[in-house]
Amino acid sequence: MINRRTLFNHLASSSFSSRKIKSYGAVIGLSPQSLRGNKGFTIVELLAVLVILGVIAGIAVPKVSQTIQNSKVKACEANLDLITQAIERYGMDHIDATSGQPDYRGIGQDDWDELIPDYFDIKNKSAGKPTCPVDGEVYSLSAGGLNTKPEVKCNGH
Repeated sequence: MINRRTLFNHLASSSFSSRKIKSYGAVIGLSPQSLRGNKGFTIVELLAVLVILGVIAGIAVPKVSQTIQNSKVKACEANLDLITQAIERYGMDHIDATSGQPDYRGIGQDDWDELIPDYFDIKNKSAGKPTCPVDGEVYSLSAGGLNTKPEVKCNGH
């Protein structure tokens, strides 16, 4: 069985005129655009694709930004939990001899030097202080006392 394109090419190679070839092309179902053999996209098709890609980007970019921000906030919350656990371990290791209560007096206002070496490991050793992943600010640490646990807070968000 011969297909339409082959039939048209056969007709085109014979001694028919251009007008007859076009009319035979119409008879066998080929459009004038397909007769020219144009390959590629029109400007309208390209613009339609660009509009669709723009809409997709307009939806995706804010969602990705929001996801990144949410993950930084969750990382900050996890850091606060880890620091709180480090403070509790410090208190278990420093029990007051007279009262038997945890003694947090060794941890002063923003005194990370006492807490970090033994109880809390941070990634950036050169900085020496844990920072919030959202805004890069150092966490604030309140002074502790006898059976008064220091509080750690994030100054940002």
